Amino acid sequence: LLGIPYKSELPMNGHVLAIVLTATKVISGFQLLSDVFPYIADSYREKTKYMIEAFKKYLKATDTRVCLAAATAFCNIMISMDKSSREEYSEVISSITEGMEIALANKNETALRQQREPLAMLAETAPRSFKAGFPKLFNVAIELAKTKMGDAKRCELALEVIIVALEKQPSLLLQDYKPHQTGEYFSKLFIALFEYILINTYEPEKSWEHVHENYLQFSKEDYEDSPITFGQDAIQRILSSTRRELGLSLLGPQILTLLSNNESWKHQYVGFFAAASVGRFINHPSELSVLVPIVVEYAMTHPNRYVRFAAIQCLGKLLIDCDSSFPEKYHENIMRAIKSGFSEKILRIRQETSLTLC
Repeated sequence: LLGIPYKSELPMNGHVLAIVLTATKVISGFQLLSDVFPYIADSYREKTKYMIEAFKKYLKATDTRVCLAAATAFCNIMISMDKSSREEYSEVISSITEGMEIALANKNETALRQQREPLAMLAETAPRSFKAGFPKLFNVAIELAKTKMGDAKRCELALEVIIVALEKQPSLLLQDYKPHQTGEYFSKLFIALFEYILINTYEPEKSWEHVHENYLQFSKEDYEDSPITFGQDAIQRILSSTRRELGLSLLGPQILTLLSNNESWKHQYVGFFAAASVGRFINHPSELSVLVPIVVEYAMTHPNRYVRFAAIQCLGKLLIDCDSSFPEKYHENIMRAIKSGFSEKILRIRQETSLTLC
């Protein structure tokens, strides 16, 4: 595993070494290494450089089975190591990054999904080394997401890599970086996220307007596994992984930019769904003083029915997630929007309005 080339032949003194590793042997080797390492860790320090080279090599293998075996072994070995030893494996980050590029280039979602495990493990167990390699990883993931915007699953996985890293190492963008650098990272992440949602959001089918007996369940299923749902979940995970004030201060302008963009109905539509994600991070209703009038105005007067629907749904979500001081402060605005919603010709909007009172 550590010295024989994989699926190749090694010239040696004019001869060809006939022993080559097949995928099955590599997988078996990693499984064995993973099982026995906890018992031999202390005596295996002298082999560290060979192990690093093996992981660097096989974590970017095009064979999904080999990549998974390497990722699994890596995670198990990192758990068995002491803190100082883990830092030696910082070089592995570059291979994980390369593995991401290979997986995306080959449209291999399985391999890309597997890269998250060793990445998360390295972020959690060797933070200093991980921080050093994070800028390159971040840029690669963002670029991959930008180039794959039309391929929903692969774009989501590229963005997911960054979000997982932030969850495992929340201080990544808050320490060791200057404030303007932190802002640039978050801005790039939010811009890529919203661009992905916009590109992959389409006008609903005609049946969207119909009345549904079990509307609450239907409404949940309607957005299941959609870019909107992924975006809302991503926003909440990002805000949960950073300082509340910082996250909201950087997300807020992005949402307002979407709401003020009249290029197409999708910008306001996505903007309201994004705004609906911030309720549980609001400490005082005054933090929504700019947003609430926009929500009410668009819910009552916007010419596009999808935007009016999104505004009403945003209002309902804020009522659920914010504390009681929110409806107390904005009671009149809220009731104006609800009254307008019940006067709608579109049945779907009337149904959504009714949920705001539940």
